[in-house]
Amino acid sequence: MDKQKEIALNEAYDKLMAISTNQIPVDGLEELVDPEIMGYGTTVDEEVHDLEGYIQLIKAQEEQARAAGLHFNFDRTLVHKRISAEGDIAVFVENIIATVQSDQIENQFTFRFSAVMEFKQGSWKLIHWHGSIPGDTENDTWHVEEWQREKERLEKLVAEQTTDLLQKNKELEIEAASERMRAVAMGMQKPDDIMLVISTLRKCLADLQVDSLAVVILIDNEDGTMTQWDITEIEKGELKLFQIHMDLKLVPTIAGYYENAEKQSFVIYEITGEKLNKLAQELQIIDKQNGQIFQQAIKDGVISKFFPVVKKFSHGFLEIDFNKKPPQEIETIATKMGNAFEQSYIRFLDLQKAEQQTYESKVEASLERVRGIAAAMNHSDDLRQIAEAMFKEMEMLKINPLRYGLGMINGETKEAEIWASNVDDGSYLDMLGTLSLTWHPMLQKVLDAWEAQHQEVIYELKGKELSDYYQKVGPINPNIPNLEELQDPDTDIEQFVSFFPFKSGALYAFTNGEPGEDGKSILKRFANVFEQAHIRYDDLQIAEKQARLIREERDRLEIALKELEATQDQLVQQEKLASLGQLTAGIAHEIKNPLNFVNNFSELSVELIDEAREEIKEINSKFNIQNLELSDLLDDIETNLRKIHEHGTRADSIVKSMLEHSRGGSGKMEPTDLNGLVKEFVNLSFHGMRAGKNPINVDMEFDLDDSIGDVPLIAEDFSRVIINLCNNAFDAMREKLNSNDQAPNSKDYKPKLTVRTYKKNQATFIEIEDNGPGISPDIKEKILQPFFTTKKGTEGTGLGLSITNDIIKAHGGFLEVSTNQHEGTCLTIKLSPGG
Repeated sequence: MDKQKEIALNEAYDKLMAISTNQIPVDGLEELVDPEIMGYGTTVDEEVHDLEGYIQLIKAQEEQARAAGLHFNFDRTLVHKRISAEGDIAVFVENIIATVQSDQIENQFTFRFSAVMEFKQGSWKLIHWHGSIPGDTENDTWHVEEWQREKERLEKLVAEQTTDLLQKNKELEIEAASERMRAVAMGMQKPDDIMLVISTLRKCLADLQVDSLAVVILIDNEDGTMTQWDITEIEKGELKLFQIHMDLKLVPTIAGYYENAEKQSFVIYEITGEKLNKLAQELQIIDKQNGQIFQQAIKDGVISKFFPVVKKFSHGFLEIDFNKKPPQEIETIATKMGNAFEQSYIRFLDLQKAEQQTYESKVEASLERVRGIAAAMNHSDDLRQIAEAMFKEMEMLKINPLRYGLGMINGETKEAEIWASNVDDGSYLDMLGTLSLTWHPMLQKVLDAWEAQHQEVIYELKGKELSDYYQKVGPINPNIPNLEELQDPDTDIEQFVSFFPFKSGALYAFTNGEPGEDGKSILKRFANVFEQAHIRYDDLQIAEKQARLIREERDRLEIALKELEATQDQLVQQEKLASLGQLTAGIAHEIKNPLNFVNNFSELSVELIDEAREEIKEINSKFNIQNLELSDLLDDIETNLRKIHEHGTRADSIVKSMLEHSRGGSGKMEPTDLNGLVKEFVNLSFHGMRAGKNPINVDMEFDLDDSIGDVPLIAEDFSRVIINLCNNAFDAMREKLNSNDQAPNSKDYKPKLTVRTYKKNQATFIEIEDNGPGISPDIKEKILQPFFTTKKGTEGTGLGLSITNDIIKAHGGFLEVSTNQHEGTCLTIKLSPGG
C-alpha cells in the first residue's frame, strides 16, 4: 500500500472512532461508513444493518450522554492491525478503557472493539464493527460453572417463596380478571357491548378455574320482576345469551333466597333434600326446559347438593352455582367480579339512555328535514319529493318494515290513491293506482278508522284474507317481494299492517311481527308531518289553478296583441308602399318626360357634333385651313353632352327603381314552396350575373331544410328580395376578386355563395352568405337606408336593400346583417309563424 493511501486509512479510522465515541459531531459520517454496514455493539439491542441504523445508534448515545450530563474519557490501546495484500481491506482491534463521569456517578469499564475498513471508490469506509465486554470468569469458557451456581441460587429462592407467590398469584389473577372486565366496560361504545363484558366475565371465571354448574346474572325490574341472563354456555368464542323474565310472586322459595342476599350482600347457600326438590319445581315454573333438566339431574343423583353463590350489586345479583362445595377463594372472586360487572351495567344503562336520546334526536332531525322540505314547497308536484324524502328518512332510522306506503283517501268514493316504497332497494314508486276500501275487511277497518280519525290501526293479515288482498293488489304493485307466495291461498305467512290516519289519508307499514311502541310512535309522527305537507299541497293546488288561469288569459292577450301589432305593421308598410307609389307616379309624370328630352337631345347633340366635325374636316381640306381651337371646342361640348347623358340615364334609373319600390304584386300572401322559390331565383340571379358584364366564377352551395314546406308569401315581391341580396353578394365578391388581382396570393381566393333555409322555434330562417370583403362597422348601420350606396359612379341607386327590407317587413319578418370584415357577410331573413 502506498503512503498516501495508508495516511487516508489512518485519518478515516481516527475520525470514525472520534465520532463513534461522541468526541466530535456526527456530521460527515456518511463519507466514512458504507451504506450496507453491519455490526454488533456491547448491549443486546445494539445491532445495525445499514448506515441509517449506525447514525441512529451514535445519536442515541449522544442524547443519553447529554440528558445524564455524562463526560467520557477513552484510553485506547491498539491490539492488532492488519491490511490485506491487495491493500483494500484493513482490520483494527483495540482494547479500550472507558471512564464515565457525571455529578452523581463515576464508572470505569473495559471493552474490546474491532473494525473492518474497505477502500471503495477512492475512499476508506467502515463495513463492519464489533464491540464486546469480557465476562468476569476464568477457565470457564462456556460459563457452565457460572450457570450452575446461578441455577442453585434461583432454585433455593424459588423454593423459599413458592407458597407466598402462589397465594399472591391467585390474588393477582383475580384482580387482573376484574381489571379486564373494567377495561372492557370502559371501552363500551354502545349498549350491545355489554355482551363483550358478559363474555369476558365467563372467560375470567374459566381462567380462574371456577368449576361451576351455571353462571347467571339477574337484573331487578321496576315492576317487581327479574330478568335472568344465563351466561353459562360459550360456543366458538361467542356468548350464547338466554333472557328469562321471572315473576318472583310465583316462586316464593327462590324469592326468599334473593331477599336474604339483598340484606347480606354476599351469601353461599347449601340446598339439599326437600328444599332441593322444591327449588327444582319452582325452576320449572320460570324455565320449563331447564327446570326439567335440573329435576332429572337430582333424580339421577348427579346433583345431591346445590351450592348457589349470590353476590348483590346495585341493579341485581351475580349467581355462580356449584354441585359441590365452592373453592375457598369464591367470595373474593364473586365480590371482585360482581363489583366489576356493576360498573359495566351502570355504563350499559348510561349508553342505553344516550343511545335512546341520540336516536330521538335523529328522529326529530329527520322529521325536521321533512318539515323543511314541506315548508319550502313551491309547487304541488313537490309533494312526491316530500313523500320520497320521508320514506328515505324512515329507512335511515331503521324502522325496518317490509314496505311503506301512503293512501290518499277520497271519502266520497271510498277509494284511495296508493303510493308505495319498496324498502328492499330504497326506491320510491310513484302513485300506483286507485284501490277501493270497501272490498276487504282490513281496508274497511282502515276506512272506518280514517273517518273517525283514530290514531292508529294494527291489523293482523293472514290466511285467506292475506291471499285475497295480494291477489287484488298484485297487478297494481307487481314489485312486492314474494308476491306469488303471498297470493297462494295455502300460504302460512302472517303479516302485521299498521295504519296511521291523518286528515287526507293514512300512512301504512307492513311488518313480519307486531311493531313495537317506538316504531309506532315514529310512524305516527311522520304521518302528522305528512298531513301538514298535504295541507300545503292543497293550498298550492288552489294557487296553481288560479295562476294557471291567469297565465292562460295573459298568454291569450299577448297573442292577440302580437297579432294586432303584426297587422298594424303590415298596414303601415302597405300604406307606406302605397304612398310611395303615388309619389313616384307623380314623379314619373313630372320628371320622366323632361328626362327623356334631356337624354334624347344630349344623345342627338353628340351625333350632331360628329357631323359638325365631318363638315369642318371637309372645309379644312378644301380651303387648307387648320382650325384647332374649333376642334377643341367641339371636343369639350361632346364631353359635356356625354356627361349630361350619363347622369340623365342615372336619374332615369332612380325613377324606375322608385317605381319598382312602389309597385307590388297582388298584395295577397299565398302558401309558397319556399325552398323552390329560393333555389329558382338564386340561380336566376347567378345566370344573370354570368350573362352580364364582368362575370365571375362562384361556387354555389345550397343547404335547404326539406321539412319547411310551404310558407305564406307574396311570391312576386319575395323573389325580388332573393335577387337583390344575391346581386349584392355577387358584386361584393367581384370587388374582392378584382382587388385581389393586384395581390400576390390572388389565386387563393375562390368566391363562394352559401344559401341556407331552416326552422327554429317555429320561425323560418333564410341565410345568404358570401365570402366577400365584408362590411365595415361605420357602413353597416346605413346600408338599409334609402339611396345609400357603396357602389361607384352610376352603378347603384341605393334603393335595392331598402326595398328588400321593406318587403321583408311587409311579410312580418326582419332582416339581420352579420359581417366579418375581410371574411364575408351573412344576411339572415327571419319569417315569423303565419307570416
